[in-house]
Amino acid sequence: MRIGFFVDTTEAGVKRVRFQAKESRAPLHPRQGVEGACARRWKMTAGKELRAYFARRLRSFSVPCDLKELSPFTRAVLRTAAEIPYGEVRSYRWVAEHLGKPGAARAVGGALARNPIPVIIPCHRVVRSDQALGGYSLGLKWKRRLLKLETEDHNPLVNLQHLGNPGRREGGGCKAEQGIAPERTSAVREDASPKRQRSKRPLSTDQGKKIAVDKGIEAI
Repeated sequence: MRIGFFVDTTEAGVKRVRFQAKESRAPLHPRQGVEGACARRWKMTAGKELRAYFARRLRSFSVPCDLKELSPFTRAVLRTAAEIPYGEVRSYRWVAEHLGKPGAARAVGGALARNPIPVIIPCHRVVRSDQALGGYSLGLKWKRRLLKLETEDHNPLVNLQHLGNPGRREGGGCKAEQGIAPERTSAVREDASPKRQRSKRPLSTDQGKKIAVDKGIEAI
């Protein structure tokens, strides 16, 4: 399935991304408005990086994100989601504990549902602690597809081993902060190396469960 998308930007970065399957009859229309030089630059960069991501040639976005219209809590949740590495997942509870709010897992889910920049801010990498996918603003079909895309030629196991270590911080998505340039660790990386051999070594969750990445993530 080919993917169509439209990127809405400001001078500070990407503000919104909308996706659509090519076979859909309803076209995506760009929003009207005058764009400055930086906004055009971010739009071109985001488009290039999204195409590379769906072609499995990119694992981390460099384009900055403009989140100024969101609440402080939602911004904090999205910044945390942006740190989850490519090919791995974390639970809603892990995100809540990472923010120092261990009882806010449900609120975390609500904040992720309001993510205006899906894929670039990888909220699809947040799942339930019981291995269920949870929700996703673009639908569960999209969530399965994105997780499968990231794990097919990267790490064949969903990594939940950090669920009990919310203090660990790792780079994964874009620099999800208004007006802050992306760090070097978030730059575009074109992976031209041969595909790694798939391993079946299980990893433990904080509940002592063994989870293989292909379990519950079916082909779309």
